[in-house]
Amino acid sequence: LPEPGPNLDFLRQALRQASVQAEAGDLAGAVALAVKQLAAAEGDRELVICSDFQATAWRAFDAAVPPSIRVTRVTAGAGEAPNTGLAGLALEPARPVAGQDARLVCRVRNFSGEPRRVTVFAEAGESRLSQAVEIAPWSETLAIMPVKFPAEGLVPLKATLTEDRFPGDDARFALAEVRGALQVAVAGPADDVTARTWLRAAQSLDGVAARRVSLGDFTGADVLLLAGWSGDHRDALRAHLQRGGALAVQPATGLDPAATRELFQFSGDQPLGEERRESWSLRIASEEHPVFALFAGGAFGDPASGKFRRRWSAPAFPAGARTLLAYDDATAALTLFDSPGATRAAVAWWNLDLAASDWPARAALVPFFGEFLRHLALRAGTGTLRTFEPGEPLRLDAGAAVDPKVVTLLNDADAPAPLAAESPRSPQRLVTPAPPPPGSYRWLAHGGVLDRAVINFPETESDLRQLTTADLAQAGGAVVSDGARARLAEMREGRPLWPWCLAFAALCLLAEGVCLRLFRVRADAVPAKEGSVIAA
Repeated sequence: LPEPGPNLDFLRQALRQASVQAEAGDLAGAVALAVKQLAAAEGDRELVICSDFQATAWRAFDAAVPPSIRVTRVTAGAGEAPNTGLAGLALEPARPVAGQDARLVCRVRNFSGEPRRVTVFAEAGESRLSQAVEIAPWSETLAIMPVKFPAEGLVPLKATLTEDRFPGDDARFALAEVRGALQVAVAGPADDVTARTWLRAAQSLDGVAARRVSLGDFTGADVLLLAGWSGDHRDALRAHLQRGGALAVQPATGLDPAATRELFQFSGDQPLGEERRESWSLRIASEEHPVFALFAGGAFGDPASGKFRRRWSAPAFPAGARTLLAYDDATAALTLFDSPGATRAAVAWWNLDLAASDWPARAALVPFFGEFLRHLALRAGTGTLRTFEPGEPLRLDAGAAVDPKVVTLLNDADAPAPLAAESPRSPQRLVTPAPPPPGSYRWLAHGGVLDRAVINFPETESDLRQLTTADLAQAGGAVVSDGARARLAEMREGRPLWPWCLAFAALCLLAEGVCLRLFRVRADAVPAKEGSVIAA
């Protein structure tokens, strides 16, 4: 309501007509609006908050109510609310290759003090999977199911649990971007040994399509391997990173630091210098990194067994960079970091000169290079543009080639959702007028799928534990529990007296009738005296 008022009937009617929607509550906005309205009110001012006071939402919330406004918190619901739910659904690798093995990973959480055994059911395209898991009290576990996709494309994923008393988090949705062969482009000088070795190693790997390209002509590449980079073609490299493509860079001697500052936000003003020595050995700097998981058992050799006679000075990497391989004097040999910008594409700084090394002759080079490319491919193009938050409308730009009148939006139960143009000036951009509930959606036109989108239940809402009365009391103000709620209503709205008044009036009428009957009978029984006149 725009301002406080005495029309309680209107307020009750508005509450009866309100419906539940899949959007997050705005605690700060609600309290700020109430404080703003009460600031202009006269007399006694009070803010009454009716809520279940879910701990995940209210524990860190500061009401920020002025001292002149009295705060009363009315609790609703039971404090103990056991629940099991799905908190995550992902693929490993994130962009699987068609025809190759992948894993569907479901994160299951138990919000109760008792161990639980549940069955996770999953749908991955045409595949139907299930796995039973046991979850300890107040903990989580993973349900991991193998899956294989027959063809590339955008495949909907769905995981479900048997519904409990809180079914909102018993389903989880995702999209699998199944790709064909990993597209690897190798660029560098024609006589560069590192570039030639990269190309031969990539061509020997299954599921990898490697080609030699000229710098600036690598459209469509998932991973770009750039040898002997002297700082040119920055715009083309920036566009590649903005598309989400991964990049591995081997510097050239005398690389201008302005290029690395502009493209990667390196610090420092000195050009990269060349260093030579009789021999440097390698060591693994991050043994826990997934790139080295294949070599943990020793069956594929030692990935750090090579010797090198030439390298470049290490630049000042940005914050968050992680060195995988280092030389024996701790100089970085292979470092991973994220490119600046919204896409956060993976970049590898390759300070390894394969022309001055015996590493290409080692048996471990090809499996290590395969794991290295696989890790870069996991990071390439992993955007979440098709994932929407609860309470957010779904949007689609139909484009000039599609008539927006024929576009429909269906959920996973094939039920249509209403659509409207985002504005009269942009009829091609469609939007849902009301926030749709969590689920998996697909945009259709002329019988084909234009695009897909998913909305998931927020993970933070699965923990149904409430703040205790002591926690609420620490926040200040009065706390009213279930037993005192009726008394609070009597204090605020008063007691209805008209039934008592009506009963009292009826009792008075009854008493009057009884008295009249009794006294009339007595008057009739008295004998009349001689000479008196009785008038009727």
